[in-house]
Amino acid sequence: MKLMIHYIAATPSPSASATGPEDFSTKLAIAVVGILGTLVVALLSAFVGRTLAVRDRRREQYGEAYKTAVEWREMLHRVRRRKTNGDGDADLAQKFHDLHERIAFHEGWIGSESEAMRRAFRTLQTAVRDETREDIQKAWKADATKSTEALEPQPTTVNRAADDAFLKAVRRHLSWQPWRRVALLWSQREKN
Repeated sequence: MKLMIHYIAATPSPSASATGPEDFSTKLAIAVVGILGTLVVALLSAFVGRTLAVRDRRREQYGEAYKTAVEWREMLHRVRRRKTNGDGDADLAQKFHDLHERIAFHEGWIGSESEAMRRAFRTLQTAVRDETREDIQKAWKADATKSTEALEPQPTTVNRAADDAFLKAVRRHLSWQPWRRVALLWSQREKN
């Protein structure tokens, strides 16, 4: 082993024998390639990092929008229990107002980034409101203090197809695969 190391150290390297402009141009080319490689890696890393940050922000935004749309379903139960747990009608009406504002905000903000996602969210929140409209109206008319019905969970018809369609649109929009984004645009195209 010692003999091998001594032999390698004693052998002149090819670059040691080269002198003149060839040696300088080789060193310059290696330096330029190194600098360009470093720049490409840095730019690629910055692009991937920014893309992942935008994707995470959108995922969080869509999650909050979905949560807000689904909260509308819970409002039915709040109306049914409004007089048994101390909530006044004014407080409950304010909660409906706040929820309506948040839904409008999410629809507008999502629409600023993607018209297809705005349509998907609008379809979801419209379906949620349609499925709860009659039950909420009946619950407002009912006197919750005269019945134990308010304390018991009441069945609500839930339109999971609307939920699934929105979540599918989210997956398509956040996908790295361009054909899934095209499928989103196709599925959410404006129907005349």
